[in-house]
Amino acid sequence: MNPDQMERFRRVEAAFDGALEFAPGADREAWLQKQCANDAEMLEEVCQLLEGHEWVRAAAPAAAEELPRFGPWQAIRLLGRGGMGTVYLAERADGAFQMAAAVKVAPLALASQEIEERFRRERQFLASLDHPKVARLIDGGVTGSGLPYLVMEFVDGLSIDRFCDTHELDARARIGMMRQVLEALIYVHGRQVIHRDLKPSNILVDAGGNAKLLDFGTARLVDATGDAALTKTGMYAFTPDFASPEQAQGKALTFASDIYSAGVLLYRLLTGRPPYVMKDYSAVGVADTISHAEPAPSGLDGPLDAIVATALRKTPEERYGSAAEMDADLKRYLEGEPVRARRPRKFARMAMAGAAVLACVAAAWLVFHRSAAPGEASIAVLPFANLSAEPSSKYLSSGFADELTETLSRLKALRVIAPSSVARFEGGEADIREAGRLLHVANVLEGSVAAEGDRVKIAAKLERVSDGRVLWSETYERQASELVAVQSELAAGIARSLKVAGARAAKHVPKPEAHDYVMKARYEEQQLTSDAAAQARADLERAIALDPEYPAAYFDLGVERFNEAVARGSTYQTEEERRSAEQLIHRALALDPELPAAHAMLAELAMQYDWDWNRAERELRLAEAEAPNSSAEQYFGFLLIFRGRFAEADEHIRRFQDLDPFSTPSMLNLATMRNLEGRFAEARESAEKLHAIFPKQLAAQEMIGATYIEEGRTDLALEELRGLKQVFPPAQMYEAMAEARAGRREDALRLMRPFEEKYPNPGCAMQWFALVYALMGDQANTVKWLERSADRHEFQVLNVAVHPVYAAMRNSAGFRALEKRIGLIP
Repeated sequence: MNPDQMERFRRVEAAFDGALEFAPGADREAWLQKQCANDAEMLEEVCQLLEGHEWVRAAAPAAAEELPRFGPWQAIRLLGRGGMGTVYLAERADGAFQMAAAVKVAPLALASQEIEERFRRERQFLASLDHPKVARLIDGGVTGSGLPYLVMEFVDGLSIDRFCDTHELDARARIGMMRQVLEALIYVHGRQVIHRDLKPSNILVDAGGNAKLLDFGTARLVDATGDAALTKTGMYAFTPDFASPEQAQGKALTFASDIYSAGVLLYRLLTGRPPYVMKDYSAVGVADTISHAEPAPSGLDGPLDAIVATALRKTPEERYGSAAEMDADLKRYLEGEPVRARRPRKFARMAMAGAAVLACVAAAWLVFHRSAAPGEASIAVLPFANLSAEPSSKYLSSGFADELTETLSRLKALRVIAPSSVARFEGGEADIREAGRLLHVANVLEGSVAAEGDRVKIAAKLERVSDGRVLWSETYERQASELVAVQSELAAGIARSLKVAGARAAKHVPKPEAHDYVMKARYEEQQLTSDAAAQARADLERAIALDPEYPAAYFDLGVERFNEAVARGSTYQTEEERRSAEQLIHRALALDPELPAAHAMLAELAMQYDWDWNRAERELRLAEAEAPNSSAEQYFGFLLIFRGRFAEADEHIRRFQDLDPFSTPSMLNLATMRNLEGRFAEARESAEKLHAIFPKQLAAQEMIGATYIEEGRTDLALEELRGLKQVFPPAQMYEAMAEARAGRREDALRLMRPFEEKYPNPGCAMQWFALVYALMGDQANTVKWLERSADRHEFQVLNVAVHPVYAAMRNSAGFRALEKRIGLIP
């Protein structure tokens, strides 16, 4: 059988399998007519196969079908079968609990040891997804024949297109369904994940009209193999009718690929037909059609046609920048507001093509210059897996990875991603190479820790992101008391492999028991509860008692003392807390002057409490001289912005993003910096990314609202902010800011008054009152509350010289006196 015959056989088989999902009758015939619209011979061949199938079923008694079992899950009914796998309805068979689930088994083409390993990582990622519009992973495993299977939440519903047709939904209702899909995409894109296979059968709608996005697994697994032979045999890592041009061409994908697929889906929901007539389903034919053919005219009204056309642009950069942007345009359309999408004119497209060439050149220059400086010298240490029998030993794996990161960050020639950003990959949420690309590093280290009694086994493997090559690996089996020595050996092995100079010998080797207490304390700090914080302080004090020369123990305790205010729900530190923290950090530096994070912390204290800007800058330069450090770069960015040195600040902000791109504080602080620079759209983009990853992060929503307020888009601000006060009452102050910006003074005062009356302990930052009064144009009250903010030494008051809201008042005597008090002017 030649390749063309193989391809035709595959198409006939796919149509036959798909038709069997319909009962004989009009629905099956309509479906077949659509699938074989341009191939009468294929339609006749499939119909003959179906007739033979029905004759056999009628002539022979049905044999009892033996349905497979997957671990504790027993299949009870076949739900569907296609090129990307087989799906069964299953139920628990071990009596542990009662639950129905959907089990998807990967195709036979994916049976290999490599795909089994990738699958194990994949299911850890799937288990981390938690959103009402995304089907939940329940379980997973590998069959005896080596096929991966996923046990997903069973959604009893219809595919989105069949739901719309069955319920005869009008265009507005179909757009509403599409917005549910985009809500799910906003969430998964916020987790830095591309779906890759967005199509109607992967979106089920229940009887209540609630859509759920399915199937993140198989498409990612196929795509991860990188095996071109799969495509040659018809095994796509996507569905051709919904694939983007770059996907069909085998290029690297971005979120824009899902935007394109969403455009195809919207086109089909609104018109009842695909945008292209696919005559050739070979890999070359699919790529040629999607990449060069123009979509058929939609017949939709102008604004809606422009939305669809924008999503279907051939060039990814010309599509919507995010699912949130596409959703916002659909919302505007439904509300009768002008949409931002425009159909391109031919001349405009030519101009955009020229611009795209320039953009590619610029992007290549940036990539070369951003990655050429560190070259291969960049690394992310992923959270180490805890293989210990006792869950209480988790602090060992967590602490070991964090301390190894700290050791590596002392290598000046090596850019090391901060632990706060790699924490999102705990549990193997992403493929190693994908994690490396997301973190913009050349190398990734993964490992595991297994403790048993007084023995510990540590395995580590260094991989190159570009090709997955293992550069170095080692396994250590030692006494638990030798962990510090293992860290040093491991760091030295990595330095040799990456050809960078090794770290200087440690100033102090901690006593094993003291070191154990520090690792416990660092793990406890991550729990973010007052009880855990108190336990962390106690453990650090024990560490110091056991080893009075231990610099890290003093520094960590200093940070904990400074953060006691947060634990007790206060917005400011007491003088005793501040002084105690400063003394402990100075003690740490006396023992080890080369602690960059300690210099950064002293810089923050100098800015916030002593208003000594020159000393703060000196401390930050000392921190930078030691090694790249995200805390130092972050505070340097703030210091320069507060003093109006925006151009200098941008370089530190860029470095800060390179070192800590994904942690909540880093993303929020980036938004704050951009907001103070007046770059509101960029501030909002950063806050929206944070909110997409962590939907319960209230500070992100507050920042989104603040940018709208400063732009004068108060209706959008109130839409974003209302409801926050139900879970965080002080958020009402942001509503007051929006009302003040809209000119509704009495409404603003009414919202603010309950907090103002609680002074001197209003439960929110003093600066918030100043912002409300500034938005009203009330200069006297603005200065009064800023003076109170300065009395409390709030970090927020340091922005008085640059905050856009104060611009109209800045040359007044009251403001000049305040700036002088804080040391911002001589």
